[in-house]
Amino acid sequence: MTFARAIPLLWLLLTASASAQEAPGLLEQMDAGDCTDTSRLAYASLPRLFFSNEPDTLLSVLMLWDDRCGPAEPITRAIILGAIWDGEFGEDLYDEGIIDPLLWHADEDRRYNRRGMKIADLEAAGGVVEVDLAPGAENFDVFTADLANQLLPHQPIGSLEQFFCLYYAGYRDLAMDMLRDGTLDDTYLQYDYDLALEVANAVETVKELVITNGYWSPRGNLTRVGGKYSLGVQLGQRRAPWFMRGIGELRLGRADYPYWVDKGGVAGYSDRWDAFSIGGEAGRNVLRWGDHHLDLFIGAHYEVVTPFQEEDLNIGGVGVSAGAGYRLAVGRQRRMLVHLDLRHEWTQVDNAGGTNLDGRAWNLRLGLGWVLTKTNAEQRARLAP
Repeated sequence: MTFARAIPLLWLLLTASASAQEAPGLLEQMDAGDCTDTSRLAYASLPRLFFSNEPDTLLSVLMLWDDRCGPAEPITRAIILGAIWDGEFGEDLYDEGIIDPLLWHADEDRRYNRRGMKIADLEAAGGVVEVDLAPGAENFDVFTADLANQLLPHQPIGSLEQFFCLYYAGYRDLAMDMLRDGTLDDTYLQYDYDLALEVANAVETVKELVITNGYWSPRGNLTRVGGKYSLGVQLGQRRAPWFMRGIGELRLGRADYPYWVDKGGVAGYSDRWDAFSIGGEAGRNVLRWGDHHLDLFIGAHYEVVTPFQEEDLNIGGVGVSAGAGYRLAVGRQRRMLVHLDLRHEWTQVDNAGGTNLDGRAWNLRLGLGWVLTKTNAEQRARLAP
């Protein structure tokens, strides 16, 4: 969308006046440099043009700025406030996707916005990065907030003009409440908001990596082995409310009581319990409150034990498990995870001719993890906290 297509013809006609005498020199300078130079001059000149009542020059500057550098959030903001200031606001000032620049503007950590993970998305919009990093951008933020505050008392209650003045003045919660409670029904802005909310709430497939540290406490015939601390890794994906993950867990140490091994021509007692468990789990979220999740899951695993360091011999067995887990998403984008799982295992160890090591165990795992895929958690929180 270019400004020439967005600004209503009526505003163009009403803003023509003799105060454009300074425009040619300013426009020549803006047109002579790159997008950063054009943006720097726009940031420096627009406050004066607003307050010196030079609507025709203001219009020319905005048109040139948008043509050279748009689309960009600061330009859209200036266009909207300029139209409200001149009494010629209309929804033809913005196109589909107006919610995205609004949310972008609302991010209080503007340095993160300008230099962080969103840069790739902004570059795709064409010129947004140069516009927002140009000298004067932060001062322009202050100016537009002051301008919106001055315009706010003069806008009709429940109007789009009131929404944008509230939003740009910093009263974002009050503005978003107008969308959440349907005050702006039958407007394109409301439609765009509802569509963005629908997209944000869509079911996502999320990949996760979790490192675990825990304690394995055996029962039954496995009691002779004794409890062991464990270190593990989980790699899986969720598509609410279901999830599945691969599990690997290492438990090293000595058995409390030696056990007899007679397999593959090797016989003897061992007190080593260098065990590695590999398997998978699948489950479902059964309770959620905010960022807190309670999951139930079942699993299957294969246990491999190396009883003798000097022999190439392993004993092992298959097992099944069931458990419950607590999961908490933390951080700005909810991309860090805290896990706490309690799993009960039933394992049948293949040690025919030796000590019966079939049994069961409780496995308590505390994990720290990361979401490996981009999610809509932050977008959902902004749209409907």
